[in-house]
Parts: sequence; structure tokens; C-alpha cells
Amino acid sequence: MKTTTQATLTITQATVADAAEIHALQQLAYQSEAEVQQNHAIPPLLETLDDVEAAFGHGVVFKILVDSRIIASARTSIQDGTCHVSRVIVHPSVQNRGVGTRLMRAVEARFPDVRRFELFTSQKSRRNLHFYAKLGYEAYKTVVDGGRRTLVYLEKRLDRPV
Repeated sequence: MKTTTQATLTITQATVADAAEIHALQQLAYQSEAEVQQNHAIPPLLETLDDVEAAFGHGVVFKILVDSRIIASARTSIQDGTCHVSRVIVHPSVQNRGVGTRLMRAVEARFPDVRRFELFTSQKSRRNLHFYAKLGYEAYKTVVDGGRRTLVYLEKRLDRPV
């Protein structure tokens, strides 16, 4: 994917019509995670298009567009006052250029009444852990999942007036 530094990024809510493009981007973006895990059977790579379409019924799905192409996406759902963020994906060709940061800031801004955000990543994903730490997320627990991966759960608490 060719982008320029002058390209305009548009951050908006995705619709189910975007599911196929988001699914394809997810398959591409999670390849690096699969390499870190030395396992290509990780949940994001096993998801079907139907699974991605179903996610639209559980919360808000964000997308970032450049020239009408989706280059980043994230899913959110609100439960008990916490915004759960998942499937944060950025096209490999634009990683480390602030796209993920802009996406996460847009997610946080979209929910002004939420005081806590939560997400998780693999303990082996040093790059992800560093990225989220820069955004103010702190680890609060680890869990070994069914695939024997150690997942680190991170949270960001915001001091907002209620």
C-alpha cells in the first residue's frame, strides 16, 4: 500500500459493509503477531468473515481511511462502565507512523463518559506492550489462555468528571 505523508486520514465508525475489507486487513496485520507467537492459529487469524460481521452487533468498530482504503481498525464494546478495545490493527506499511496512536485517541474520545479502557495482548508482544504503555495503559493482570499463550491485560483509567 502506497501512502504519502500528505495523505488525509479519516477516522470514522465502520459499518458491516466494511467487514470484508477489515477482515482482509486483520489477516494481513496479524501475521507479525503470529510470527512472534510462532503460531499461525491465533484467534484473530482464525476468525471468519462471519465472525467479523458479528462484531458489529456488539459495539462500535472504528476505521481509518486513506484514499477510501481502510488502513486501520479497532473494535470496542462497553460493559459495566469499561470500554473493552480489541482487534487493534494497522496496515503494516503504515505502522510506526502515528496511525495506531490516532486510532486509540479517537476510540478514547468517542466515549467521554467512560472512565476505564481495557485491552489485552500477548506477553511476547513487546512492541504492542511498549505502544500501549506510551498511551498510558498499565498492566494489571496476566492470564494463560487455552492456547497456552500468556495474555497481559492492560487498563487506562481516566480522571473525568462524572
